[in-house]
Formats: sequence, C-alpha cells, structure tokens
Amino acid sequence: MLVMKFGGTSVQDASALRKVASIVSSHPAEPGGVLVVMSATSGTTNLLLSLAERAGRGDDIDAELAGLATRHTEILAELAPSASHVDLIHVLNECKAYARALQVLGECTAQSLDHMASFGERLSTTILYSALRSENTAAIYFDVRNVMRTNDIFCSATVNMHDTRILCQQQLAPLCATDSIVITQGFIGSTADDRTTTLGRGGSDYTAAILAEGIGADTLE
Repeated sequence: MLVMKFGGTSVQDASALRKVASIVSSHPAEPGGVLVVMSATSGTTNLLLSLAERAGRGDDIDAELAGLATRHTEILAELAPSASHVDLIHVLNECKAYARALQVLGECTAQSLDHMASFGERLSTTILYSALRSENTAAIYFDVRNVMRTNDIFCSATVNMHDTRILCQQQLAPLCATDSIVITQGFIGSTADDRTTTLGRGGSDYTAAILAEGIGADTLE
C-alpha cells in the first residue's frame, strides 16, 4: 500500500497536475492500493483566508471569487479537455455561497477561516479526480474529513489519533484495496460533530503521515 503526497507547487497549474496524474497512474497494480494526498493549488489557501476575512467585514469580493473560479476551471479544461466540470462547479458554488453567508453575518471567526480554507484542497482534489476519470482511470474521491478526527481548536486542531485510526481502517483502507486510485485532501479534518478544522499551515505533510499510519501503508512518498 502506497501513500503519495503532493504539495501546493506540484499541483499549481495544469502542467504540474499533468505530471501528478502521470505519476499516480503509473502505479495501477500497487499491492494494497494507492492513496493520493493533495494540497491546495499554490497561493489558494492565502487567497481563501483573505476572502473570508474580507467577507466578514462586508467587503466586495466578487472579482476575487470569479478569479478563483476561473483559475480552477481553466486548469481542469487545460489538463483534461473532455473532463466533466460538474463536480468542480459544485465545490466552487459552495465556496461562493459560504463567502456570501459570511458577508450577511458580518463576522469571520476562526471556525469560518477553517471552513473557507478547506475549499482549496477540495478544489485541487476534485480537479485531479475529474481528470483521471475522464481518461477512464479508476479513481475514487474521498473527503478526508470523514476520517481525520480532531478537537475544536480551529486553525490549529489536534488530531485524535485513536478515533482517526479506527475510521481509517473502517472507511479508507477498504477503498484503497479496490484497485482504484483514492484521492483525498491534506490539511483539513473535522470535529466529532462535523465542523471543519485545519491542522495548521504545513498540515498536509502531517495528514499524509497520519493516513499512512492509519491504513497501514508500506510506503509514504
């Protein structure tokens, strides 16, 4: 079983993601399966955090939201011209709706920052998943928040290793054994009552190590 982690610069654009797709697709018969853990595209997390703070102040962020959407849809279009954009548009619409909600509320809490930041990893993993599927590569999109259980210290959550290990064995390990490439997110997790958290900046490497241990992987790259 192999876990592969790709950081922000390695998924920053279509050219970089094409290399990622080539690398992960070269392991179709990996014993026990392949789990891919990804960061957000380069610069996206900073943008999302800024958008959340500005939305909480009631600022106009329409141009930045449009730019976020354009960047990611163009990456997918260049990476895989025949890929469906349905899943990606769904995540982008959810991001936009959340930003609008912060504008209406007129506040941005630490919890708000974590939820907004989560869209970065959700967008990058959706792009890779959609691209692989368009080429008939067996791939599964997995929301890491289903297994990465944390406390509620937003912006720097602590992982509950016991619960995370159990959830990895129950949910993630069986998927990795299906001969599909399983694609998931670094950096993000959730509380027991399903509130989105983050593990702090640089948390994607940490995520990959935790998941590798949780599913009993042989190798983490």
